Amino acid sequence: MMKAGWTEAEDLGDVANLISRLEEAGIACEGFEQKIQLVETKNMLISETGNAIARGVFGVPTMIIEEQLFWGNDQYDHMQLLLEGNDPVSPEELDSFTDRSRMIDRKAITNKN
Repeated sequence: MMKAGWTEAEDLGDVANLISRLEEAGIACEGFEQKIQLVETKNMLISETGNAIARGVFGVPTMIIEEQLFWGNDQYDHMQLLLEGNDPVSPEELDSFTDRSRMIDRKAITNKN
């Protein structure tokens, strides 16, 4: 979906287009259009959006790994290092930033070394 939206400029807000791309990826979409119209689905989206805002999410893609916020598709290398246990940025270095560290700060730290 990220490739479709970012590199292929697909309109993923168009339900028929979204379903087509999901089906191309092998995801069964039977009843999808009806399910996204349900009040429960809409309430879940509202709740998850509120949770994301409370955690500092501010753009797409944002990933949260071990309570660390990674924003931007240029952060995959940093995420991989963290997941592999090879994070070059110490928790103390991250704590030296504001109360909401951003993974772009990792580049500043890494470039200092």
